[in-house]
This record gives sequence, structure tokens and C-alpha cells, in this order.
Amino acid sequence: MRYTFNFFFLATVMLYSSCSSDDPTPSQFEMRTCHDNANADSIQIRNQLIGKWELVMVSCYSNPMSACENSTSIIADIRDNGELIFSKDDIVVQSSWQLIEKSINMHELIIEPSIEEMQGIIVLCDNRVEFRLSYIDLCDHRFKRFE
Repeated sequence: MRYTFNFFFLATVMLYSSCSSDDPTPSQFEMRTCHDNANADSIQIRNQLIGKWELVMVSCYSNPMSACENSTSIIADIRDNGELIFSKDDIVVQSSWQLIEKSINMHELIIEPSIEEMQGIIVLCDNRVEFRLSYIDLCDHRFKRFE
């Protein structure tokens, strides 16, 4: 029992020390609630996505603890003309994007060529967006609006 407690205590300390941030990060539940309460239509969601975004967190089904992406700089520049410039460290990929509605209040991006970090159901809240694939046991990627 003591070893189990020690493991969870150590994992919690490591999580919070590696993901320290100067602004509070909403939970996935809070993100979804905020998104649902906004009740935005496809046009509003498309307009909210326009801009530059920086990857700040990845949460995977296999590892439910969230991990910050401190070692990799990932920026997504979603442009109004359907162009997407995605940079990961020194690699830049130019793609095209289109928003589709999967069901009521559930949208996804179709990106060609595909970008792994931007696949899944879109959850928008204030200056953050998540691309969620945890519903099929994969990872969620959270981006924060880049200034």
C-alpha cells in the first residue's frame, strides 16, 4: 500500500512541476462545458479557429495524466483562405483545411496533407482549442492562441 501511495504522490509532483504555467489551465470537462455553453454554429467556430495556435498540452488515453510539450515548439497558423501553416521545430508543412460538422455541436477539421496533432473533435473555449481523439482511445491535443 505504501509503495502505491508513494508512486501516485511522485507522479503527481512530477506532473505539476513539468506543467507549471503562469495561467490556469481548464480541465477537459471545463473545456467541454465552456464549448457547449457557447453553442456556436459552424461559421462561428470557423472564425474562432482563424489565427496562430501553440501546442501546450497532450493528454492520451493510455496515459491519462496530461503532459506539457516543453521540448517541442509546435505552432499552427490557421488562415482565413483555407491555408494552414504548421511548424514543428524546424519543419514547416503547408496544408489546406476545411471545417466539417460531424453532428450537433461537434466539428472536425479535414486537413490535406493530414496533421496528427490537429485530428479529432474540436472543443473551443476562450483562447484554447482541443482536438480530441480520446473517445477512440488516442490522444487529445490542446493549443493556446499564440500572440
